[in-house]
Amino acid sequence: MDELFEVFRPQVFRELLKYVNALKNEVTLNLSSDGLGINEMDPSHVAMVNLVLPNSFFDSYKVEESTKLSLNLDETLKLLNKIDKDDILKVFYDKDALKMMFQIQGTKNLIRNKTISLLDTIEEECPQPKIFFKSKSRIMLDSFKFAIEDLAKNAQYIRFESTNDKLNLITTSDISHEETPIERGSDAMLDHRVEEDSKATYTASYLMDILKNTSKISEVVTLELSEDMPLRLDIELPVGKLEFYLAPNIGI
Repeated sequence: MDELFEVFRPQVFRELLKYVNALKNEVTLNLSSDGLGINEMDPSHVAMVNLVLPNSFFDSYKVEESTKLSLNLDETLKLLNKIDKDDILKVFYDKDALKMMFQIQGTKNLIRNKTISLLDTIEEECPQPKIFFKSKSRIMLDSFKFAIEDLAKNAQYIRFESTNDKLNLITTSDISHEETPIERGSDAMLDHRVEEDSKATYTASYLMDILKNTSKISEVVTLELSEDMPLRLDIELPVGKLEFYLAPNIGI
């Protein structure tokens, strides 16, 4: 059984897998000497997640040849549920048995070995969006998440309108209208650059899934927007990249 990598205090690694799992259950780990990547679309092809963890993210990284390993994230996260902050996680790959083993060291002075069978790898290429964004906003993640959760309570869709002085989040129903403007220069808005006024509408439930528990790993989110185009959300990480694309709802 070959060791792939080792992570000290692996709770962040587990949390990152949860954000991928919010959109897709069966995923492929793209491993190379440069690091680990996951690039997946949800089954409805409405949202896409791109997670990149360079080899510097890991405390020890031993992958030399490119390898694709597919697994069930629901079951994987069950195995990784009982991880404490001071644990060490080692991940191994059994090429002959097509299994991956997670070795957790630390809690109660124990070594726990948890093995999962791998899935058949499906060579499904996820196209990278090529979008010229007209608006870019860096926002405090807690503020943005609170605004989305508040608006999503009474609406199925949230409209994003970006102008030179603010990003306005809007919901409208038969009996109510809500607006949450995040203004340039406010404590919530760290940076706001607009080449062209832009607006688009997105499904609230997808935004909720993407943002669930993200404050555990980041403090800032960068949003990029263009007229009726997919929304790009970059959850800023100290090392690596976690980004989401969400398709707009046209005509709503």
